[in-house]
This record gives sequence, C-alpha cells and structure tokens, in this order.
Amino acid sequence: MLEKIRRICCRFLWAGSKETSVLPWVAWDKLARPKEWGGWGLKRLPEFSLSLAAKSGWRLFTLENLWTRVVKRKYIDPTPLEDWIRNPEKNKKNSSVIWKATVEAFSVIEEGLAWKVGDGRQIKIGRDPWVGCNEAYALSPGLLRHLDSKGILTLNQVEKVGHSTIWGQAWKSDEDLGLPIRWKNEWNSYIQELHRSHVRLKDESDMLLWAQGKTGKYSPKDGYSFLMRKKGWGTPDWWTKLIWKLKCPAKARILIWCMLKRRIPTWDILQARYLVGPGRCPLCKEAEESISHLFTSCAVSLKVWGGANRIAQFKGSVGFRSVGSCLEKLVAELSGG
Repeated sequence: MLEKIRRICCRFLWAGSKETSVLPWVAWDKLARPKEWGGWGLKRLPEFSLSLAAKSGWRLFTLENLWTRVVKRKYIDPTPLEDWIRNPEKNKKNSSVIWKATVEAFSVIEEGLAWKVGDGRQIKIGRDPWVGCNEAYALSPGLLRHLDSKGILTLNQVEKVGHSTIWGQAWKSDEDLGLPIRWKNEWNSYIQELHRSHVRLKDESDMLLWAQGKTGKYSPKDGYSFLMRKKGWGTPDWWTKLIWKLKCPAKARILIWCMLKRRIPTWDILQARYLVGPGRCPLCKEAEESISHLFTSCAVSLKVWGGANRIAQFKGSVGFRSVGSCLEKLVAELSGG
C-alpha cells in the first residue's frame, strides 16, 4: 500500500493530474530527504508511517487510561512494563493489527529511551542508558551475570556511600565489588562514563525520557527526524541550504535545484538519454541548447536577467554583477569548469 501511494505521489509530482505514465527526472529516494541533506523535504512513507505508529508505544508508559490498561492487561501483564521494554523479544502472535503495528514501531521508542537519573533504583546496571551517555553503558553478558550473582542490579547499589563530594558522585571500584581482573577495564570504563556524563543520585524517582527530542517527550515529528538522521547520507552540496532560503516562489527554487543537479530537459541532457534532433536553443536559435547556454549566455536570457536586475535594484552584494553572473558561476562550479 505504501509503495502504491509513493507511485501516485511521484506521478503527480512530474505529471500533475494526468493519469499517464511519466519518466521522473529525479529518483524519489533523492527527493524524499530533509532539505538540509539535499532533498526537497518530502516524506519517506515507510519511516513516516513507523514514526506515527510509535506514538502508541509512547502512550503505554506515559498515560493511564482505559486503552493502556486494557493493552497492559492483555499483552504485557504480569511482566512489569520496564522489563517488557528491556525484552528484545516482544510477543505479537494472536494479536490485533494495531498491537502488531505498535510492537513493530516500538523500536523507534526503544532506541531513543534514556533514564533521567534520580535515586537510581530503577536503572539496571549495564542494561539501561541514561541521558547523556554513550555506548559504554552496556556491559558484557559475563560481567552482568557476575553482578547478578552478587545481587547488584541497579545503579543505586554501586554508590560509594559517604565518599561523594560537591564536585562529583563516588562509585564503587572493581576492588570494592571484588571483580576478577578480566572485567576490571570494562567496569572502569563504565564508571568513567558515569563521571563523564556527570551522573549524581538524587532524592527523587528515576524518569524515562525520549532523549532524541528537545522536550524529553516523543512526537512523530521528532521520531521521523531521528529515523532520517540514522540514514547516514553523505555531505550535501554546498548550495543546498542557500536555495531554500531564496525569497521566490517554491517552483523557482525547485527549478534552480533541478538545474544544478542537471535534471531538466535541455538538449545536452536529452542527448545522454539517447534522443536525437536539432537541439537548438528555442530562444535565440543560434547555439546548441544546454544548461549553461540557456541560463547564462543566451542573448534572450541575458536581456531577461538584465531587466530583472534593474527591477530588483541588484547592487552586487553577493559579489557578482548580475543574477546571470551568479548562475554562470554556479553552473561552472557544478561542471568543474
């Protein structure tokens, strides 16, 4: 269904309301990216659908209403909610369509969850991240089993009572816990991470937050942004952010974007698609049509730029004499000339 919707959107984008097949000039994957990453800011439907469905998962442990009580009783009880969240295997057999979608999308919530440290009684050592930590919070299975055997499960149990100062919280060392030498470095890295992120135990309850947003609360907008950041796209072109800040109609900004990406049907590009024909400039009829000629050197285009230059009272504040010169510089930069 999502693929069908994507095709409809793509066809509308390049052909309008016409119900005909169309050859897209730019792949949808390149358009459906945030503008700061070189796209048009269109939504990627699978990720957008996932971010919307994840909202139900967030409501499970932030709201207390009839729906959450029914869901917890049917699918989670008698397991405590925090333990259910930690369990990587979440059962969704013989469940409703809504619950299956919620469980599938819950990975978005899980990856962004972190504890705001209070008294440390709910934070599992080596299993739960806290706000501001990195991957060093996760301990190896062997060390976790050793700590479990000693009854050391939560963060408050490794507080070194009576040794904290106003400058920092004191934690038990590997010697205090009697750890074998093979886990000494791993435990020291864990303690260093607690110090690095300035964790201090306080006289208040721990609180689960969604740490990938600014407010600590999950929203589909923040969830979608989080999924987009995980894509790991390369560095966008230097001119990407400038285009979307231009004070002109959106279709003009899109035209400039397509021009700089060499995705408009000028003759030099049509030839690359094995089309044949005269290929003369439709304006001046004096040279072969190309992006560089059509926008920067065509006699008719130069008159247009000159008129626009006078109307806008362009004073060369960007370092060029005219808008035509700006485009000429951009096209030369694009082509390496």
